[in-house]
Amino acid sequence: MHIKYITTIILTLFFSISLIAQYSIGHRTFSYNDPNRSNREVTGEMYYPADSNGDNVDVATGNFPFICFGHGFGMAWSEYQVWWEALVAEGYILAFPTTEASIVPFPSHGEFATDMNFVIETYLSENTDSNSPFYQKLSGKNALMGHSMGGGCSYLAANSNPNLIETVITLAAADTDPSAIAAAAGINLPVLTIAGSEDCVVMAGGAPIDIYGGLTSTPYKAYIDIIGGSHCQFGIASAGSACTLGELTCFGTNPMPIADQHTQMLASAQPWLDYFLKGQCDRWADFQDHLTNNSAHNYQEEGTVEVILPTVSITENSGILSSSVSGGATFTYQWYLDGSPITGANSDIYDANSTGNGEYSLEVANEMGCIITSSSIMVSISSLEELGISGSIQIYPTLVKNELII
Repeated sequence: MHIKYITTIILTLFFSISLIAQYSIGHRTFSYNDPNRSNREVTGEMYYPADSNGDNVDVATGNFPFICFGHGFGMAWSEYQVWWEALVAEGYILAFPTTEASIVPFPSHGEFATDMNFVIETYLSENTDSNSPFYQKLSGKNALMGHSMGGGCSYLAANSNPNLIETVITLAAADTDPSAIAAAAGINLPVLTIAGSEDCVVMAGGAPIDIYGGLTSTPYKAYIDIIGGSHCQFGIASAGSACTLGELTCFGTNPMPIADQHTQMLASAQPWLDYFLKGQCDRWADFQDHLTNNSAHNYQEEGTVEVILPTVSITENSGILSSSVSGGATFTYQWYLDGSPITGANSDIYDANSTGNGEYSLEVANEMGCIITSSSIMVSISSLEELGISGSIQIYPTLVKNELII
């Protein structure tokens, strides 16, 4: 295992400045019954990209990755406002199951993990239901996230149904019953584990680093220990919450300002999600830069992620658009006209005569899911055939000298 300690300081504010929010935030409350568990009711809160802020507003145009986020012990979903405000605005759907939120009776970790998977499965089903507001709104790329108890349950969920998701991110994960440390060994997905050095709740028992050590099958894993990070500040740490009341028992800790911890955790999680869920392969370099050149945390990493960015250029000849692509073995294609996808235009060549004048571009993805979009090209189609004229044209009388203006 390779451990690096970093002294170079970088400005982690680059995320909040460079990433301009694209979407408003819609909100819905959900309730579903799981027929495989005696119709167990699974409730929760959903935040999603929308054209306007509000409850039950329409989902924005597009296809969005889906993240199921597990809450901590005795904690409300509202403690994680910082996460939905940051991620939904950038084109992610976040669902927060609200089950197993009690302190007494003690929550069932196994049931909560199953609830998390059930929520993902339910919305994947809604994606194919023409009566659902989420019909054809999910990209099919999903992740599990969780804080404290919800972090441990994310490992349980990933171990039981890894085919549902692409990646796992946990925040100050706690061990669970059944054990998240034991479950970690069966996870073969990339995992990001974030912890805080001033966390007196789970760090005393070493749960995050122990779970990280148990990830023996993952192709790549990273462990980030934010220097000065506290347990509750992975959320908004509202006064009087179960988390902040629990932290009153902590003595001798010196947590960093909450805004700084939020900056650090988002600077780690956002490029990771952009890479694994959106196929924005250039964001992997951003993640690696933040990981290795940031004095605000200590880190470990193990494994490799191979990133090959495709390249694409397009040309036009008599309305026929052709592409030149490299950076992969197989590719998928989507042509765009004036920024909107053209239905059925999914090959390396496209006949623009069928759709007419406009600005055309081509989005290409390689077999690793890395996506790139070509520069746009203006196409102006004009011909005798287009004007409905056939045969020859005669112009008379021709009593002109040197120059004829029509």
